[in-house]
Amino acid sequence: MSEIPRRALRLRDLRQARGLTQEELADRCKRSKEALSALERGRAEPTLDTLERIAAAYDLRLSELLAYLDDPDDTPRAALLRDITTLCAQLDDRALELVKAQVGAVVGWVGPAGTRLS
Repeated sequence: MSEIPRRALRLRDLRQARGLTQEELADRCKRSKEALSALERGRAEPTLDTLERIAAAYDLRLSELLAYLDDPDDTPRAALLRDITTLCAQLDDRALELVKAQVGAVVGWVGPAGTRLS
């Protein structure tokens, strides 16, 4: 059994982080579910047109999608930050202000290396 390429895994992770099924994404990009499945399993390489359609389906610029797919940082922290960024990209300005306030409160409560500040 061969290893799934990182780009393919990131395509799947992005779809899952957005809470979409393959079928829902396929509908948004005007591609078949089978074609997306092949991309996510590393059985096929996406064309530029398909990448543009996927980016549009996520309301991303193509450059943002490619940067995400090609990011070499696979640490758990980097994955968390990518997931948070992906989720926050879906929020309106008011919701982002609320997230900012909540994160600010957590940062004030938790110090360096996760030490709790009293």
